[in-house]
Amino acid sequence: MDGAVSQATLTRHRALEPDEWECADQRGDAAARVSDISEQLRLGFRWLRFQPRVEAEFRTYFRRTGQYSRLAMIFIGLAATLLSVVLDVRALGLPPDAEAVSRVIQLSVQLPMLVLAAVAILLRPRARCSDVATLLAVYVTLAGLMTQRVFDAAVGFPMPLELAAATLLALFTLSRLHFWVAVPAGVVGLLLAVFVEHAWVEPTLTTRYHIFASGVIVAIGFCSGYSLEYFIRWSWLNETLLRYMARYDGLTSLFNRPALEAALHNALKPTSAARAGRGVGLALVDIDGFGAYNNEYGHQAGDTALRRVADALRPCARRNDVCGRYGGEEFLVFWTDIEEADTQGLADRVRSAIEALQIRPASSQAHRWLSVSIGVCWVAPDRLTTPLDEIIGEADRRLYRAKAAGRNCVRIASIREWRDPNTLLGYAVTG
Repeated sequence: MDGAVSQATLTRHRALEPDEWECADQRGDAAARVSDISEQLRLGFRWLRFQPRVEAEFRTYFRRTGQYSRLAMIFIGLAATLLSVVLDVRALGLPPDAEAVSRVIQLSVQLPMLVLAAVAILLRPRARCSDVATLLAVYVTLAGLMTQRVFDAAVGFPMPLELAAATLLALFTLSRLHFWVAVPAGVVGLLLAVFVEHAWVEPTLTTRYHIFASGVIVAIGFCSGYSLEYFIRWSWLNETLLRYMARYDGLTSLFNRPALEAALHNALKPTSAARAGRGVGLALVDIDGFGAYNNEYGHQAGDTALRRVADALRPCARRNDVCGRYGGEEFLVFWTDIEEADTQGLADRVRSAIEALQIRPASSQAHRWLSVSIGVCWVAPDRLTTPLDEIIGEADRRLYRAKAAGRNCVRIASIREWRDPNTLLGYAVTG
C-alpha cells in the first residue's frame, strides 16, 4: 500500500479524535504552562489564589493529594467517638443521666456521618462530593458535641468546650478544604458554639476560661490553615515548573530526549505496545538542509521553523503514541498499535504535513519548500523485546538512505520473526 493508509487505520485515528489525540491541552501547551507558572511565582499569591488556568489545575491536585489527610481526620473522629462510647461513663465521669442522650448522638448521628464521609473520600477523592462530605462531617460532629454539652451541663457535667475547638482546628489543618472555604465554615462553627454557650449553658468564670482557650485553639487553626495552604501552593508551583522543564523541550513544547526515551521504554512494554496483535512503528524525521537554512535566514527564523514543524508533527501522534524532539532538527514519532502496511502511509502523511507548511528553504536546496526525510522501523508483535537502541538504529539507517535517495522521501525497515534451520538468526530486518 505505497503512500496510502489503510481504511482501518484512518478509522482508528478518527475514532480517537478529539478525546485521545495529544493536542495543545497536553504536550503542545507545555511552553504556555511554564510561562503561566513562572508568572504566578513572580506575582505571588498572598491571597491564596492563582490565575484561572493555574488555579483549576491546582484545585484538582489539592483535592487528590488531600485524600489521606482527610481520611486521617475522619478516622481520628471515629476513634474519638468510639472511645467516648466506651470510656465516658467509666473513666471520664459522665453522669448516667446524660448517657442515653450521648449514645443517641454518638451512635445515631456522628458515627454514621463519619462513616459516610470516609466512603465518599475513598471512592471519589477528586470529586466535589468529597469536599461536601468532609464539611458535613465537621458540622455534624460540631453540632453533636455542642448538643451533648448542653445536656451534660444540665446535669452538672462540664464537657470540655475545647473538643469543639479541636474539631475546628481539624477543619483548618486536616480537611484539605480551600482556605477561603474553611474560613466561613469555621466562623459559622465558632459563632454556633458561642451562641450555644450563652443561650443554654449557665455562664461561670470557668465557662469563660474555656471559651477563651477554645478561641486560642481556633486562632491557631486559622493561622496554621493559611500557612499550610500557602506552603502547598508554593511547593506545587515549583514542582510543576521543574517537571515541565525536565520533560519538555523549551522551544517546541514536545518531549525532550530524556523524557522521550523514558516514554519509548514504557511504550515498548508488551502490555502497552502489543494490542490486538499489531506491531509498533518508530519514525526519525530530519529536516532537510536545516544547517543551510539557519545560515541563510538566521537562528531566529530557524527556531520559528522548528516550532512550526513541531506543530505539524503533533497531530500525527495519538494519546498512546509518542512524539518528541530527538535532537537539533531531528524529531521522533512512535506509533503503537499499527500494522506494517500502514507505516508508509502515516510517514507520508507526516512528510506531506510539513511540506504543506510552505516554509521557504535555503536557496541551495532543490525542493520548492522546506522538506523532511524520514526513516521508519516497524517492529512485529513477536519482536517487541528488540532493544530500543536497535530499533532506533534501523530507523536511522533508513533515514540515511532517504537522504541518499534525494531527500523529501520515506524509507522503511521491518523487524520480524524469522527462523532459518541453517543459521542461528532469530529475526530478520527487511526493507
